[in-house]
Amino acid sequence: MIAGPINTTGVAAKVGDAVKNWPLWLLVAVALGLTTLALVPAFCALVPAPYAPLLWFAVLMSWIVVGTKSASHLPAWWSAREAHRAAQMKFVATPIESQSFWAIAKQPDGSYVTQITVRCMVKNRTGEPLHLLKAKLLRPKISGEELPGLVTMQAPDSNMHGTAYVSGYNIPAGQTLPASAVILIRGMPNQRSGTLAATVEFQDADANRVRIPIVLNMASPSGPPRTNWLNRFGVRGKRG
Repeated sequence: MIAGPINTTGVAAKVGDAVKNWPLWLLVAVALGLTTLALVPAFCALVPAPYAPLLWFAVLMSWIVVGTKSASHLPAWWSAREAHRAAQMKFVATPIESQSFWAIAKQPDGSYVTQITVRCMVKNRTGEPLHLLKAKLLRPKISGEELPGLVTMQAPDSNMHGTAYVSGYNIPAGQTLPASAVILIRGMPNQRSGTLAATVEFQDADANRVRIPIVLNMASPSGPPRTNWLNRFGVRGKRG
């Protein structure tokens, strides 16, 4: 009895379907095994010379399959990551840029203080009252002493604003209320005028933190011009 020709196309399709259903860890194990076989001399010697190109082709294809399989998992992984981050976020702060500003003020002792004022709407996503306690400027970096600031919230039943530690104000569970933060730093940013791109971090009584990017308008005249660093040593820089 004479056997008929082997249908290589059908075999390849069946192998492809089988490999497609393999878990990612198994594909990585196969790719690592083939790579070890091709790179380690003791193992590479076991492969006949005519089959060496075929082995390297198998190594390349195995890593292509691993990369493709990994890419197919990215959307689900990203969605799960975002859902986890959203579930962990205890409150959300949305800045009101039209009511937020920055300024530089000269003090009686000759020093300068940068003021950052941020007004925002804060939503409490928890089932407990939210007490905002701190606000910190993360960007831009300003060298200098951080002076006592202020974080206030609006009362649920009036337009009065107060702090959590003095007035006992808070944002009730599931509600959204206006909040305001004033950050004071004895120092100046490199930028002395115009709009300022900043990042501010709010912190509540449970040490939960939320960062918000915001663009601040300047509410005062421009700060003092930046001096050439050579002038600090009594050396005048050359002009081109």
